[in-house]
Amino acid sequence: MTLFYVTYKSKRNILNKQIDHLLHKKRTNWRARQIAYLPQHMNDQIPYTVSEFVAMGRFVYRTQSGALTKACRERIEEGLHRLNLLPYRDTPMVQLSGGEQQRAAIARCLIQESHILLLDEPIASLDLYYQMDILQQLKNLSSQKYLVIVVLHNIELAARFCSHLIMLNKGRILHQGPTQEIFNEQTVQDLFGMPIPIYPDPYSGHLRMSIHSIEGD
Repeated sequence: MTLFYVTYKSKRNILNKQIDHLLHKKRTNWRARQIAYLPQHMNDQIPYTVSEFVAMGRFVYRTQSGALTKACRERIEEGLHRLNLLPYRDTPMVQLSGGEQQRAAIARCLIQESHILLLDEPIASLDLYYQMDILQQLKNLSSQKYLVIVVLHNIELAARFCSHLIMLNKGRILHQGPTQEIFNEQTVQDLFGMPIPIYPDPYSGHLRMSIHSIEGD
């Protein structure tokens, strides 16, 4: 089962509880092999090239001497390719845009080959193409029995790609369950505090929200 989070306000406490539960009393090597984590914010002065940074996702698989195995090098190449980072492989991370750094961080998580992914706002700095591409890649992983937990603020994309939703407001769970059951006009009104019609997109069939105006504007 894939569990996605969609949040409005103050999701940090609940996400941290999930991380603490998964990591409690587990050894570092076990955690690295089982859980990949993408934080919401990264250090913007990372002193590595893109390939060096992505390679950190294979740290736990290195030999006793610290060398990368052939399989590790192959996974690194795959990660760079999947996130369209091959042209930047030797570029220092500090020279990348925010979105490019985000893609490198996601590539690092993916090549870790952990079956639990915790991703805090993975598409926040990305343009539309990469938002859709990465969410589709994550959805594909979920169909391969990966557990993917993602924090998103775009509820339309959450409803499109996620099998389950947890809607939060001010740190409190408002609604949770299968997407097709809880993504509706009533739950969205509870979440945002205003009536928002929901309709099927005439081209794709995916559910969309129609936001006209805020009362009083």
